[in-house]
Amino acid sequence: MQTLSLGVMSSHRVPSLDGLRTISISFVLLGHLYETAGYPRNKLTLLLTYYAHFGVQVFFVVSGFLITTLLLKERDRTGRIDLLAFYRRRTFRIFPACFFYVTAMAVVAWPLGYLGYAYSYTMCYAGQGRPWLLGHLWSLSVEEQFYLLWPFALALAFSMRRRVAIVVMFAAPIARLTFWH
Repeated sequence: MQTLSLGVMSSHRVPSLDGLRTISISFVLLGHLYETAGYPRNKLTLLLTYYAHFGVQVFFVVSGFLITTLLLKERDRTGRIDLLAFYRRRTFRIFPACFFYVTAMAVVAWPLGYLGYAYSYTMCYAGQGRPWLLGHLWSLSVEEQFYLLWPFALALAFSMRRRVAIVVMFAAPIARLTFWH
């Protein structure tokens, strides 16, 4: 295998990242199992539910790393990042399955007050009262908003990437505390 300038192997798969994704998905599933009828409720299974959110956060980090790596590989290879091609690939990968699911839930359950959030990938702003059938789309909405903004920022501000990274590292915790509620 050939090593690229990023220090990342040129293979399409990184086994350790697949392992991290597997662990994070397992944490999320264990967290959701606790509320399932017939699942044993005890101190251990309750403890495992606390790792569900951590699993989502790990998945976000891995996903962000992979997207950034792909975009930087493209920039190394071609000298630029083709945003239109990136957004086209992203759209065809996620939108059909998500829109099919949301439409099926709309037909089956009629969650009318939340369909706009679901179709626009803004479920993360719908609040805690969102219906269970669509509620899990909050994480997809966060991820898709990242995919909307990050490649654009990376392509336009590549020469200022260190300054941008420093500003984001300091601004993100402040924004998180400011918008806590």
